[in-house]
Amino acid sequence: MSEPVKVSGGPEVVAGLDAIDRAARDMTEPHRAMLSRLVPAIGARTPRRTGDLASSWTGTVTAATATVSSPLGYALPVEVGTVRMPGAHMVSDTLESDADAIVRGYEDALAAAAARAGFRVTR
Repeated sequence: MSEPVKVSGGPEVVAGLDAIDRAARDMTEPHRAMLSRLVPAIGARTPRRTGDLASSWTGTVTAATATVSSPLGYALPVEVGTVRMPGAHMVSDTLESDADAIVRGYEDALAAAAARAGFRVTR
């Protein structure tokens, strides 16, 4: 017959997991950090005639989302293309090329939250 398993520190573990959950619900700072890299990179990849589209990209952040947008109506056709022109893919190419850094930024934010909650974080 096996010995019963004894678990200690249950309330502390639950409190730590709750702290990580709260941090994951408000990713405002990691979103801002990500957008501070992405918006200029998208602008740099944007084709230029007048420069208006390249300079129009902005990022907005909430606790749960980060959004890159342009108020210019022709931003989407330039990105994806039309029957008369191929897409420039400045947004999708930037996201693809920076995917590892984007993921790493969010992983770092969650690892920092775990460390603050008292968990030992290893990679």
